[in-house]
Amino acid sequence: MSSNKANKISISDDENLDFDNLLSLINRKLNIQNLQLSNCLEIFDEIKIYANKLLDNNLTECEVWSAILDNDLKIYEIIKNFILGKGKRLRPILFFLTYLAFEKKPDRINADNIMSALEIIHTFILIHDDIIDKSSARRSSPTLHTLFNDNIRMKGLNKSHRITGEDMALVAGDMLYTYAFDSIHKVNLPQKVLIEISNILTKTAMLTAHGEFHEMLETLKPIGTINEENLLRLYDLKTAYYTFCAPMALGVILADKHEKLNIINDIGLAMGKAFQILNDISELKAFNKAPDTYSPKDLIEKKYTLILYWTYSSANQDDKQFIDEFLSNNSLCMEDYIKIYNIMIKTGSVKKATTEIHMLKKKAVDLLKNLDIDNNFKTLLHMYFNQLIPHDS
Repeated sequence: MSSNKANKISISDDENLDFDNLLSLINRKLNIQNLQLSNCLEIFDEIKIYANKLLDNNLTECEVWSAILDNDLKIYEIIKNFILGKGKRLRPILFFLTYLAFEKKPDRINADNIMSALEIIHTFILIHDDIIDKSSARRSSPTLHTLFNDNIRMKGLNKSHRITGEDMALVAGDMLYTYAFDSIHKVNLPQKVLIEISNILTKTAMLTAHGEFHEMLETLKPIGTINEENLLRLYDLKTAYYTFCAPMALGVILADKHEKLNIINDIGLAMGKAFQILNDISELKAFNKAPDTYSPKDLIEKKYTLILYWTYSSANQDDKQFIDEFLSNNSLCMEDYIKIYNIMIKTGSVKKATTEIHMLKKKAVDLLKNLDIDNNFKTLLHMYFNQLIPHDS
């Protein structure tokens, strides 16, 4: 791995960041002999920095926010800071890497607006998902409705009970969704392609909403009646389509390589399922490391995950009875969560999940290897998959 500081090119030091600078940086990195992990990581970081600055600029210049800009509740400021908070920006990165892999002369306006729309739609989905789950935090940061509730209390407006942070967050989510499509309408493309891009985004949003309904209805059933096929379908609907399939498909469409859509979709579905299973495992591992300080969100919300399904299917009768009681009991203590975790370990479900993750990721990587694109971009996409799903997961 090269340690030559002369190769250390960073666009983050340039206050006048623009699209051409980003492309120039990526090309210089790719022209370094023997592309290394460190070069790939710098490219990912710079695309993330670019996406953050792009979002910041777009939110600052957007006219739709002017009516709430000077509100005493600091609505605009809270929404903007929430969007610009801790985020991987994986959807803009996946879109941009896929677009560059197929397009030698990328268009700035089109790329910028699609990157922005993808991240705004992601934020819209998170906001509504957090309200549905009644979550006060997501990865140690307050959810948007929590931020609004805190601000309402600080202003002493909570006494009337006429407005809640959830009310405000719902409206914010709706505004963001429409704003995302406003971004899409700014692309410089033939009408047919614009309609195709809009259709992918609307279909993806509908599939994600379908996934929300699917998850709600599944949790009304006894866990013994759930099947693996339905849970895998849920992972496609709630994660794979909008996190992997849509961003990569938009890159392909923008590059006018429609014949690659099927293989890109297959890559996205495999990576999406692996990514969601990894998220399920990560929650459990974090809880196991610090049960006194980390709340097992999926277990608290009694979500039906593949790991819980495999655990129940492999459990003995006594453990099945405990799981049934756990899922129907609203007065649980820490010992109950620890016991569920131990049953998951005992049945081998966590280990099975790890095996499944690597099988799905291997499928995605094998499909990637068959794509007719520049080898450097194959390496970049492969390395990014490794960042999202490390070898030691």
